[in-house]
Amino acid sequence: MRDIYVERRENLLRVAIKENNLLSECYIEEESLEPVQGEIYKGIVKRVVPGIKSAFIDIGYSKQAYMILGEDEKDLKQGDGIIVEVLKEQFGSKGAKVTSKISLAGRYCVLETSRNDISISRKIENLEFKKELENSLIKPSELGVTVRTKAQSASIFEIQEEIEELYKNYKEVIREGKFSLNPKKIMGKGDLINKIIRDDIDAYTSSIIVDSIEDYERIKDSISNSEYLKVTLYDDARSLFDYYGIEKEILSLRNNRVNLNCGGDIVIEKTEAMYVIDVNSGKNTNHKNKEKTAYETNKNAAIEIARQIKIRNLGGIILVDFIDMYSQEKQEKNIKNIKR
Repeated sequence: MRDIYVERRENLLRVAIKENNLLSECYIEEESLEPVQGEIYKGIVKRVVPGIKSAFIDIGYSKQAYMILGEDEKDLKQGDGIIVEVLKEQFGSKGAKVTSKISLAGRYCVLETSRNDISISRKIENLEFKKELENSLIKPSELGVTVRTKAQSASIFEIQEEIEELYKNYKEVIREGKFSLNPKKIMGKGDLINKIIRDDIDAYTSSIIVDSIEDYERIKDSISNSEYLKVTLYDDARSLFDYYGIEKEILSLRNNRVNLNCGGDIVIEKTEAMYVIDVNSGKNTNHKNKEKTAYETNKNAAIEIARQIKIRNLGGIILVDFIDMYSQEKQEKNIKNIKR
C-alpha cells in the first residue's frame, strides 16, 4: 500500500511517498525566481538566427530563452509575440529552452497543440475500453488528446469532463497571450500538489498526511468521491517528516553504501561518465552454497537498486556490477528481478 506525506515550510514544499512502509519517492518544490519546465509564457521575439534555425525570445527574465524553429515558425520575425512552454530550465549562461508546442496535462489525459488526433496509452490493454474511448470521446477540433494510463480507473464521462476543463484552461492561455503586450508567465507548471493529485493518488493509496490546512482542504476537495482514502491533518510541534522517520531516510541518501536485508550491501558511486553500483555479499555468508548466496544477494540488490534510482533521481548511464553467478537459470531470474 502507498502512503503520501506532505510537509510545507515557508518557501519549501516536500512530498514523500512510502510503498509498504519504505520510502519510494521524494519531491521538493521551492519558490523559483527562474523559468521552470512546463510553465507557459507570453514571449516577444528578440532575434531570429536562420543559420542555426533558432529564435531568441524575451519571456521576462534577464536571460533570453531560445527556441529551435520548426516548419510552423518559419515566418517568425523580430518583435512578434508568441506563446511558449519551457522545455528545459536555464543553466549557466544559457537561457531556458522553449517550444511553441503547448501541452496541458490532467489526471486522465493531456491536451496537445502538436497533434490533432486521439492517442491512447499502450499500457491500456482493455480492447473494449479502448474502443469505447475512440468512439465516445469528443476532442477540440484544433488540438490532440493523449489518454493516459490512469484513465483506466475513470468513466468516459469523467475523462470527457477533464478534456473540457483542460480546453477551458487552454482558451484562457490563448486569450492571455493575445491581449498581453509584455512578456509574462501565463500558467505555472501546476505545482507539486497538483502533480500529486494528478499522478500519484490511485487505488493503491491508503492515506495522505498533510501538515498545512490549505493543502489538506485542497487535497480533500479533489478526492471527495473516494470512499477509502484517508486524508489526515497533522498538527504537532515536531515536524511531520521527523515524526514519521522520513527525515532520517532522506539523510541516509547522503551515504553511498546501502545495507540490504540479507546482510549484503550496495555501493553507489558517481563518475564523470556514469553511475556505478557495486553489489557485495557483505555479511551474507550463511549459505554453504556460494551460488545460492550470490543469487539471494543479487535478488535483494535488484529490488533496492530500483528504489534507490527513484529516490535519488539517478539518470544517464547506470552500470551495475552484480555478484557473479555461473547458473544460466539464476542469471535469467536476476534479469527478471531487475525488470519488475
